[in-house]
Amino acid sequence: MAEAQYITVAPHDGSAGPVAEAANLQICTNLPNLLFMEHRAYDRKSPNSDVLYRDKVADSVIPDTDGYIKFSNSPGLGIEINEEECIKHPYESRPSRELPVEDFFTSKPRELDPA
Repeated sequence: MAEAQYITVAPHDGSAGPVAEAANLQICTNLPNLLFMEHRAYDRKSPNSDVLYRDKVADSVIPDTDGYIKFSNSPGLGIEINEEECIKHPYESRPSRELPVEDFFTSKPRELDPA
């Protein structure tokens, strides 16, 4: 829809994880109206890193150099998932500070509880 209206897009990649990042990159490389992909650089040494085992669950965390990501020519998404490592890190439900989806359209704005 944006392309038909000559509007550029800048998808948010954030800290989606290595599989979602690889999929986002595949999509972005095929968008003629791509401005840029907002990407959070991963630094395994940073205490603020979203997931400290990110580079263990997939063999190729998206590297960026000077703000650019080199597209992989590997088949599929361009990554190999380490299933044994994934099993070591099962999904953990965490309380959200955001408004629950079911209340999104019916609730009035409210202050979020401080973390």
